[in-house]
Amino acid sequence: MESLRRTVNYPRLTLNDQEILYRGFLEPGDKLLLYPGVKATLVNPPLISEKTAHFDRDDADTERVFEDGYLVFSSPAFRVKAGREYVFTITGFVANNGILNSFVEFTGKRNGKPHTESVRYFNPLGKELSTARLNVQVPDFDANSEIKAPVRFFRHERTGQLHLREFNFLDSENREHDVTDRLDGFLNLPANAILTVAYDDRDEPNFWQAPLLKLKLIDSNEIQQVNVQRKGGGDF
Repeated sequence: MESLRRTVNYPRLTLNDQEILYRGFLEPGDKLLLYPGVKATLVNPPLISEKTAHFDRDDADTERVFEDGYLVFSSPAFRVKAGREYVFTITGFVANNGILNSFVEFTGKRNGKPHTESVRYFNPLGKELSTARLNVQVPDFDANSEIKAPVRFFRHERTGQLHLREFNFLDSENREHDVTDRLDGFLNLPANAILTVAYDDRDEPNFWQAPLLKLKLIDSNEIQQVNVQRKGGGDF
């Protein structure tokens, strides 16, 4: 079960005569894996897409070379959580006296006004392929302020070459959480059966005329291939 558009609270599925309720919320991109019986895992999405992490390249095994300009790459802004520590990693190398200068730019509200604050990571790469790591603490913003952060990469003084393979911005906490203790109900679906599925939650009705939630049914022995082995499902 994956939330698509906005946070959903207390999602509940009814499959024929079986009902299972998750006593919690799913933020956009969160996936709730429900196993036979009473077991569930919450999987939080990565902050940066795989293509963005590879500097908009499809080939993950080679570097993208930047040898012109000053600002060479900027990621889409992604949401981060106040007070949380993240790990910023960059893989690549530099040549011809190139120096990488990178910034994580946090934007939110402080004292009720828009506020931007940056964390700089200067000259993290050498002449040999390596991965540099920096622990980044999200600055203080107003309570309940939405905080977003793009990552920007610069060629210092417009000199040399940057050979950049991959970067990422990872939550220092585990992305997968056992949330079995938040379940009410039981799930034990019969094989080769036609299912009538109903969904509801504790939010206001959805007037957007677009699905809020995606449901996929997976063979239990293929649960590790949840994005591949689709056996049925639908959008709600």
